[in-house]
Amino acid sequence: MQKKYLLLLPFVIWWFPLVGPVIEGFIIGYSSRKATESLLYSLYSSVIGSLLTSFILIYFIKIPLLGNFFPFLVILLNVIGSIACIAISYLMSSRGVYATITPSGTEIQFHVNNMDEIDNIIKDYVDLSMCSKPTYKFISDDNIEISRDCSNVRVVYDVKRDGKKYLVTLKIESL
Repeated sequence: MQKKYLLLLPFVIWWFPLVGPVIEGFIIGYSSRKATESLLYSLYSSVIGSLLTSFILIYFIKIPLLGNFFPFLVILLNVIGSIACIAISYLMSSRGVYATITPSGTEIQFHVNNMDEIDNIIKDYVDLSMCSKPTYKFISDDNIEISRDCSNVRVVYDVKRDGKKYLVTLKIESL
């Protein structure tokens, strides 16, 4: 999903109490895949959605049976929805593992806390004893590309800093 559509999402989906913000958290977390970016988008979405629904539901819609309880209920549901949206989008983007299978191989994207965890995760996919020594390519201060040639595959992983964690994009290509 393109980023400009994420900015319009609270106007469409926030009208469904609790369900809308949860769905929106899933969409933002899956589409951004960077923890800081998804946190900012979900925060923006929560503020816009909460303000919009609170303003319209409190000032324009009057339900006489509920009396003064209706504005409290609207604000309570918006606060709970905002917390759910932010938490779900952050957890999906920071703890999710995304895999894509292409004709040339596999691409896997995940987060790690430190560089030592990368080899432990790669061991699940490739036997590292059959691989050559890693070759490092420094792209920028926050971006490193590491490649290894194994018996029948080439393993290339791109490590980028994402807040306090590292975003790893692992590509396993057949030779």
